[in-house]
Amino acid sequence: MSHKPVKNIDSTLHDIRQPAVRLKVERSESVSRRTSKKHTINYKKLLVVAVILVVSSGGYGLYASGVVPNLVNALTSDMFHGSIGDVEAVISSPKILRQFPSLFGNIREVIGALHEIGTGVGELNSRGLALVFSGGGEEFLGILKRIHSNIGTLVNLDIDIPDALSPPSSISSIGSTDALGDINNLYMGLGAVINFLDTPNERRIIFLFQNHSEIRPTGGFIGSYAEVIVNRGSVEDIKVDDIYTPDRHSTYKVVPPEQLQSITTGWGARDANWFFDYPTSAEKVLEFIEASDLYAHDGVKFDGAIAINSKVVADILNIVGPIELPEYGVTLNADNFMFTVRDQIEEARDENPKENPKQILGAVAPIIIERLRDADSEKKRQLILDVLSRAMNKDIQDRKSVV
Repeated sequence: MSHKPVKNIDSTLHDIRQPAVRLKVERSESVSRRTSKKHTINYKKLLVVAVILVVSSGGYGLYASGVVPNLVNALTSDMFHGSIGDVEAVISSPKILRQFPSLFGNIREVIGALHEIGTGVGELNSRGLALVFSGGGEEFLGILKRIHSNIGTLVNLDIDIPDALSPPSSISSIGSTDALGDINNLYMGLGAVINFLDTPNERRIIFLFQNHSEIRPTGGFIGSYAEVIVNRGSVEDIKVDDIYTPDRHSTYKVVPPEQLQSITTGWGARDANWFFDYPTSAEKVLEFIEASDLYAHDGVKFDGAIAINSKVVADILNIVGPIELPEYGVTLNADNFMFTVRDQIEEARDENPKENPKQILGAVAPIIIERLRDADSEKKRQLILDVLSRAMNKDIQDRKSVV
């Protein structure tokens, strides 16, 4: 009997399809030598190279950070499948020269968009936090809208420049290039943020502070939470409280999962991050908090829930430096934050169980915000890198907000 090859019928592998990627021609060294006079050209990318060379020679600040060299190297290697030395031969060909009139028709528009994006990013870097926390939300929104509009210009011209938006090397190793490098995703994501903030109604967001030393499915036990009220880009109020507070003011009864029944007879917000899928856990936490008399009486609903592990706070303290709290007799830093705060909370709970034992967190929050607002550009840049890194490692998690 003749041998028949075994067909892969695995239900998972059978339906895998190669994702759409930009065409890249792979050639062996010998083939490259035989076809050295033939090149596969992406004219839109050639336009981008021309734009970048023109803009960078003008000294725009957006490109001083090293974006230009990275983009040129990426684009030229992708277009010519070789060294940048091939550029001269390709550009001098009659075929390319015939395309220049139509290519340069959009250059002015692209240059203007890139310049405006760079200007907007610079404004956010220098004044963004100050605007958000000092009543300048309208101006903050205006900057976001200008950036969004100019990114839209590039999208409408169908110019794909993902390599220009790739993250710095310090976080590229965690596989974030695709997430940050897709200009269409950036355009849609920024649009969602603008839609969320640009509303006449205030937005309420809950930040859930998780203690990773007490493990839970979403990353740690929710010891406390912050209620943040945002109105058209401005943070109007921040309240930090113990996660037990809404549970103590609630008559909402739900039978806990079987595995939890040995430690509690009543399920509450404190143990609601029971599901490994964070959006499901976040929905459950909000369900319990909104059912508490603290919020149900006024019909308060929350628009989003963001979980933050204590590692994130340690990163922030590394940036802003130690914080002295004379009223508590402690100095908090990245190394002692978690344990010092824990000791202070336990002491406050023992002294007066009816008061909020997390008042120390309420004292720390405005100091951190003020220091971040006044930080220099290098510290703000480091903050962005740390936040991105923590988000990609799921030390920061977000339930999709209502927009």
